[in-house]
Amino acid sequence: MSAIKIDNIILFSLLGVVIALNLYYFFRQSFKRKTILKHLSATKETLQETLQKVIDLKRKKDPLELLSSNQNNGESLLISFDKDGMILDVNESALNFFGYEKEELIGKNIFGTLAVDEKEADKMPFLEKIRLNPRLMIEYETKNRKKNREIAYISWTNRFIYDEKGQIAQVYSVGFDITQKKKLEREVLNLLTKDAVTGAFNKQTFLQEARRELSRSRLLNTDFSLLLMKLDYFQLLGAHQEYTFSDQALKDVADICFQALRPFDIFGRLDDVKFAIVLPGTSEKDAHRTEDLIKTKILEKNLRTEHGESFLTPAFALISGQKIQESIDFLLIKANDMLEKEK
Repeated sequence: MSAIKIDNIILFSLLGVVIALNLYYFFRQSFKRKTILKHLSATKETLQETLQKVIDLKRKKDPLELLSSNQNNGESLLISFDKDGMILDVNESALNFFGYEKEELIGKNIFGTLAVDEKEADKMPFLEKIRLNPRLMIEYETKNRKKNREIAYISWTNRFIYDEKGQIAQVYSVGFDITQKKKLEREVLNLLTKDAVTGAFNKQTFLQEARRELSRSRLLNTDFSLLLMKLDYFQLLGAHQEYTFSDQALKDVADICFQALRPFDIFGRLDDVKFAIVLPGTSEKDAHRTEDLIKTKILEKNLRTEHGESFLTPAFALISGQKIQESIDFLLIKANDMLEKEK
């Protein structure tokens, strides 16, 4: 075989290989394109289905159905109201929980019927918060009143519907009863901050609250009064023998103090026989009046001990003034020294 024939055979062989490789690459790319187009078509169908579901949800006539579609808990309280708080719709769970018939709530304002804030009928703060920053009001807790006047605490999740001007038109709320949780929280808080026998602040909490009030008094240049009270002794009526304090007697003393004090006064038990009172914005003259009132009430009351009726003699020390620079701890030491000197 000549050299020319051999070269032609090699050339045609190489050409065949090149053609085969090109055909393989062509069919492979064609297959990939078909696969990609298939996936794109499937994705398009999925997006269309999802969009249709959203459209169907928005077209539902009952606005509460939009909320409840994502709620699996049958105990959800569902309420819708407008921007002024007027109730538009309520589900069966909410009606049963609050004890109303539907006709009793539709068209009524949610404030003054279901929702109760610290100022009772003051409905504007909540609505203004919604208008100013709806994001802050997506989740919140409220104090609520049932038809039988029972108080309940509800955790709400809100969804807002806007009008064409971008203003809130309606509020859809989903609520869950957290009354028991709140009760447990209060009990834990009381254990951490209150004296178990008397209900007064324990020493740590009293000092914390008193420091805060003293700082406020300095800042505002207002009167600040501190009363330290020590129960000197119990004496059995008709005898001269001293007896130990009973829990009931201490509770009676604390109750007398609570009745004589204002809601914002700070009352604490420092140890077994010592109590302290901070009287914000109270002059020395008015503080002495409070001291005399508590002392009179205690002396008038016969307190029971395990040995019979008894009476006690409370001793007081008062520190009062404006722009007091000393710390609460120093003031208590100073007041205690005053009590010791009186003995």
